[in-house]
Amino acid sequence: MKRMTMLMAGALAALALFSVACGGGDGNSATATAKATPAASKTAAPSPSHVAGSPASKEELQKAFETARASLQEVITKAKAGDKKATQDAYQPADDPLHMIEDAVRDKGDTSLADSIEKKQHDGLEDPLKTGSPNLANIVAAAQEILPLLDQAAAKLNITAAAGGTASTAELKDHLTTIKAVMQDTMAKAKAGDVQGTRDAEGKGDVAMEAIIKALRPVDASLADKLENLELDYEGQADSANTDLTVIAKDTQDVLNLLGQVAAKLKITP
Repeated sequence: MKRMTMLMAGALAALALFSVACGGGDGNSATATAKATPAASKTAAPSPSHVAGSPASKEELQKAFETARASLQEVITKAKAGDKKATQDAYQPADDPLHMIEDAVRDKGDTSLADSIEKKQHDGLEDPLKTGSPNLANIVAAAQEILPLLDQAAAKLNITAAAGGTASTAELKDHLTTIKAVMQDTMAKAKAGDVQGTRDAEGKGDVAMEAIIKALRPVDASLADKLENLELDYEGQADSANTDLTVIAKDTQDVLNLLGQVAAKLKITP
């Protein structure tokens, strides 16, 4: 009997050892399995980056036009002053807004206008400014050529007051008076052979001329273009290393000859 008891005890002990070795019966099986299996990563796989394809809101486009115009005007001012670094800095705020406008115009179906703005932005401003030694006269011309295109884009997108509002009749009258005085002074300096004096004189009419062209474009785009082309021509000559004062004298006289038509179109009495 005693021998039987000892045999049974031995068998039970062996069975217990076999059970432990196999990981069963004592609740440690799950723990062992968990230790053997690598823990799942706590960091989820990154989601795909957001694709910016949704159309810009009217408020966003309004702000884009305002920022782009203000920046381009600053580019013109700094480039005319001969400050390359300041010109580069002035352009940066216009970069993204111009792209937003281009995309919106393209989505509206006017690929030609969008391409025109984009080409002038990249070829006329962005790429030359990246070189660090841009031709500032060309930069001025490119910025000035984009401004009327923005007017067309604003009309296409039904964005009103995209340039910050239209000047009042009283302000336009003052602008016309300024332009007349500046053109007469510029022409006198040009005829006298004073290159630096001519450059200094013509630059005083920039703000007034831009305001008049902006107000005139919705009323008579053809007349606005004539005025703007003359402005670009005499400014280009003034900024050139080989300034032709004869051309400037003629351009300024041509501007003076158009002012009567401009006043009539804008309903401005002398």
